[in-house]
Amino acid sequence: MLFGKISPAAQFVSQESPFSTTTKTCDFMTAIARPYALGASEVNFQIVYGTGTINGSNLENFQNLINGEVTLTSAELASWGTDDSVVLNVIAQKVGTTVEATYTGSRV
Repeated sequence: MLFGKISPAAQFVSQESPFSTTTKTCDFMTAIARPYALGASEVNFQIVYGTGTINGSNLENFQNLINGEVTLTSAELASWGTDDSVVLNVIAQKVGTTVEATYTGSRV
C-alpha cells in the first residue's frame, strides 16, 4: 500500500470527556477506491489519515486515526496509469494538503 507524508498534517479534535478534548495530528495519508469500476465517470476514494514510523522507504506501524472521502472524476484520474502516487497527489491537492514523500507499507 502507498502512503504519503503530508504537509500540512491533518488534525482533528476528539472529545475525551464532557470537559476535555485532545487534538491529534495525522502526518500520513493513503486512499482506497471504494468501489473502483473501470471506465467510471466518477470514483469514490476513502482517505485514511494516521501516524506511523518511517524506516527507509517503508512506513511501519501505521495507525488509522480518522477517515474521509473524496470523489474524483475520470478527467482527474486520466493521468493515473500505474503510478499510484499520481492519484495520491491529486487527492491531497483536492483536500488541501501536499504529499511531500511516499512510502510503502501496510495498514494496521
